[in-house]
Amino acid sequence: MSEVTVDIKVLCVDDDDEMCSFYDSAIRDMGFTPLISKSGKEAIDLISSHWRDIAIVITDQDMPNLSGVELREEVYKSYPDIPFIFVSGFISKEDALEALENKILGFFEKPLTLEYFREKIVKLTEERIEEISDEREILEGFLAEAELLIEEIEGLVEEI
Repeated sequence: MSEVTVDIKVLCVDDDDEMCSFYDSAIRDMGFTPLISKSGKEAIDLISSHWRDIAIVITDQDMPNLSGVELREEVYKSYPDIPFIFVSGFISKEDALEALENKILGFFEKPLTLEYFREKIVKLTEERIEEISDEREILEGFLAEAELLIEEIEGLVEEI
């Protein structure tokens, strides 16, 4: 099969405008499409719309209305394969244990440097990007076969 091109998305959830700008710029520079959300509710809506192409969700742990942990718990119900990273200014032992319980890939401690962010995102998304590409390749193969079947059926209908 031919090489499948996938628009890989990285969802960042943070209520801080400065962090949203940092994420947007860094993710674009890495060749990914940033999805930026300022709330957990908006993040859930974005995940529902783009789940097939989201390589990772990076969320501030301390968010109003829906914390990073609560967001992960909610998303995990429908999309357990989407990996999460928490970002926080302070990471306690309790935070780390709660993250393990919720299958969080890791923590980024603020302030983030661009180099550290890029290095970790590339490493932590590698497996998920491969899964997304494989799923997309299977889907495109299925659609190509379906088109051939439709053409065959249309030909048979014309003969009748």
